[in-house]
Amino acid sequence: MRVSRCVCRGISFATLLAEARAGGLTLDQLVDQTGCGTGCGLCLPYILRVLRTGEPEQDILSAAEFDRLMAECRGLTPTDSRASAP
Repeated sequence: MRVSRCVCRGISFATLLAEARAGGLTLDQLVDQTGCGTGCGLCLPYILRVLRTGEPEQDILSAAEFDRLMAECRGLTPTDSRASAP
């Protein structure tokens, strides 16, 4: 199974990639502009990978890879995110 969109906003990663490239947007700017990643937030690691790889469809991430990329999205290291978790 592959992931290809922000479910909360209904926007495909192909659309997000095109917007990011056209506007030279960072992940934060893309989130601000589209609202993607502000609902459940589960698409953030996938959007980060889309921006890095240029591939609008992504394989489902392992739990470890998801945690690592989510921590990057939040500006933390993986150990920091675990330390601050309740």
